[in-house]
Amino acid sequence: MVKRSSVSVTQQLQNEFASHLRSPEQCPAPAHLEDRRVQIYRDLVYKNVFSFISSSFPVFKKTSSDSYWQALVRDFIAGYRSESPYFSDLAREFVDFLEQRASQNLPDDPGYMLELAQYEWAKIGLLLAEGTVPNNCFAEQMSNAKPGELINDKAFMEKIGLAKPIMSSLAWPMQFQHAVHKIGLDFIPQSPESTPVFLISYRQKDDSIHFMESNGLTVRMLSLCGEQQLDIRGVLDQLCIEASTFPSETVKKSGLETLIKLAGQDIIGFVELES
Repeated sequence: MVKRSSVSVTQQLQNEFASHLRSPEQCPAPAHLEDRRVQIYRDLVYKNVFSFISSSFPVFKKTSSDSYWQALVRDFIAGYRSESPYFSDLAREFVDFLEQRASQNLPDDPGYMLELAQYEWAKIGLLLAEGTVPNNCFAEQMSNAKPGELINDKAFMEKIGLAKPIMSSLAWPMQFQHAVHKIGLDFIPQSPESTPVFLISYRQKDDSIHFMESNGLTVRMLSLCGEQQLDIRGVLDQLCIEASTFPSETVKKSGLETLIKLAGQDIIGFVELES
């Protein structure tokens, strides 16, 4: 009985101490602890989290006032309960926190807050992501010629037409309402764009991270490469059906050139199938 009571008291003290470290102004520290010593832990928790979040979302921090950013990080520490014990997951959980916060429509929060955080986190997520870039059976030919030249190579066209495009698991198409990739001190959006903003974040074989502007048709083509067992002809035929307002030959030519370009950037790979 004494042992269970002792454990209960210890747990209570730990909970009180943890609550105080998360929110010093709202939750007092256990009475018997010396404040000078507690201050060391308060500083460690806040400064470590503040530093990590600030370095993970540099554009968001740079475009925010110091008072707003500090208050935002303190709200995260005080009110969000992390699901992961790994410090490397803290940035993802900060995005989850902002997603919950965005539903509240707080007047001080910029309208682009969540989207900018998602965009900035993509770099971290890709660095930590497990996966490999798919093989490209035409890599050597593509490295020695431009997409336009390959389009005019009949032998190459016959081969690639029967190949299956495979989307890399390290390529992430994203759609936003704001031009998040342009946000900075010289560009603070006051309202969403008139049309959706499509971006592709991707990790190449050398582990470098890149972002590129895209469009809805390319993103749809990538989804066809990633979700269905279609060869290139099948992908382009389906794209022509869905983009019926454009001439089929234009869609096919442009689509194939885009696929070749994406393969050169390690966003997709090609598997050559037997005819």
